[in-house]
Amino acid sequence: MLVIGMALHNLPEGLAIGAGFALTPILGIMIALGIAAQDVPENIATIVPLYGLTKKKMKSFVIFSIVCLCYKIY
Repeated sequence: MLVIGMALHNLPEGLAIGAGFALTPILGIMIALGIAAQDVPENIATIVPLYGLTKKKMKSFVIFSIVCLCYKIY
């Protein structure tokens, strides 16, 4: 479920970056940097509930990393 939600959320971001690069490389880079800055708090908000469930930082990090790697593979 988390992977599907992340995929649906990241699809428009990828389209926006692609459209920016289609116009000019600088615009694509600016959009990518803006999205990257927005993704940091989003990822923190994703891992905090995992930490609440596991009560272990490393286990939460490993679960989150596996989900992210699986998402990147597909």
